[in-house]
Amino acid sequence: MELYTSWLHGPEFLSHPSLCLNTHQVLEYPLHPEDPEIKRVFVHAADITETHSFLCMFDSISEWVKVGRIISHILKFIRLTRKIKVSSIVSDSDTLDAITIMIQRAYFPEELDRAAKSMPIVKSSSLFKLDPFLDSKGILRVGGRLRDGLTAYRVSHPAVLPAKAHLTQLFCQQTHRETAHQGKWTTINHIRNRGIYLVGQGSRMIGSLIQRCVKCKRLRGRPIEQKMADLPKERTEPSAPFCHVGMDVFGPYMCRDGRKEVKRYGLIFTCLSTRAVHIEVLNDMTSDCFINSLRCLIAIRGPVQSLHSDQGTNFVGGDNELNKSLKDMMSEKTQAYLRSKMCSFNFNVPAASHMGGVWERLIRVVRNVFNGLLVEKDSVRLDTTNLRTLFYECMAIINSRPLTNQQLAHESSVDPLPLSPNMLLTMKSESPSSPPGDFDRSDLVSRKSWRRIQYLAEQFWLDGNWNISMIYRNDRSGTLQNQMLR
Repeated sequence: MELYTSWLHGPEFLSHPSLCLNTHQVLEYPLHPEDPEIKRVFVHAADITETHSFLCMFDSISEWVKVGRIISHILKFIRLTRKIKVSSIVSDSDTLDAITIMIQRAYFPEELDRAAKSMPIVKSSSLFKLDPFLDSKGILRVGGRLRDGLTAYRVSHPAVLPAKAHLTQLFCQQTHRETAHQGKWTTINHIRNRGIYLVGQGSRMIGSLIQRCVKCKRLRGRPIEQKMADLPKERTEPSAPFCHVGMDVFGPYMCRDGRKEVKRYGLIFTCLSTRAVHIEVLNDMTSDCFINSLRCLIAIRGPVQSLHSDQGTNFVGGDNELNKSLKDMMSEKTQAYLRSKMCSFNFNVPAASHMGGVWERLIRVVRNVFNGLLVEKDSVRLDTTNLRTLFYECMAIINSRPLTNQQLAHESSVDPLPLSPNMLLTMKSESPSSPPGDFDRSDLVSRKSWRRIQYLAEQFWLDGNWNISMIYRNDRSGTLQNQMLR
């Protein structure tokens, strides 16, 4: 019992009269206004008046459908309590009218009072030019001279809503969704057909809503332009042809070996400074075959200082055999051969095809024409020797393309010929001539294999002309190399 009383009232010595906590008397010193130690302080007081409105309950709601559902339940409850004999189903127009009345009472109280007393609206009001009036439901509507017209009452005299209201913005968002995410003026037209007139920069508000719409960004968003990186030093510094080489593998192509069908691949080497190409045939994706092709390149074009290639989806190509090519080509045998030739093997980062655009653009030219020729003539199989000859014919045609289009734009015959990779390789201005003789489709089934090769090379010359003419437009190093050679 003693513990209970001490728990409620505390210990007894705290309530003893002899205990006095204020033992020291506070002394007050007079302050003189002329004292230099006294500093004046200005205090700003602000009066805050809190207004509790029913609309504040909807500030956390982000969907118009949910607001309409809440208002419809409230209207049903009012009808049941007042025992109003009307339909239990609340229409969308009734819900919109109820929300309109709440918004107008919160944002246009003075205009409603003046309109109820049949007094003119003050000129400083945003509704002065609209000639507003109150209808039978107590909604403030736009006036005018169309009261006797045949147009719908809601369209000729729309209700007034402020554009800055939260519920108004939710209504505009819902109307924008109903119009299948169309433009600003289409949304404004549907809002006007619903009997709503926006006051206070409504067009700008709808434009900002559409700008923030995620689906509109997906449908009509502008693609982002990637800023191009600086060119590597291998493409900008003066060097001999095929000192810095980029390579890639394309294919496979079905060839004939006796009675068997075998796969052959193309290995393209492109000079990073002169933009010349060299194509070799790969019998398989082993390191021995790759070293043999690299030896052919060095024997014909001279020593190579650096090799650049892709890895990942570009180099691998998505094929099971090509998946193993990266490991085979990076074997110890390949590394030992490259070290003996003082050549460095540089790989781009995985899944970065944009870093190998120098050789990918040239592969596109060769692959498009080759696929069109060989797939269309699927019944005609080439052997490895004929495929290699066709590669060399196409290599000569590609190397005769112009690196710049400045001289081509002038029609004068006095201007020099445009610079081409063949001029840098062979030091000859003449381009390789077209295949000798006349060849037709019947040469595809001829027993003379050289006629088949010449017909295919002629088709490459004709079909690949549009592809070759597009290369120098995307080539950035051609103009620089032309300036360096001058």
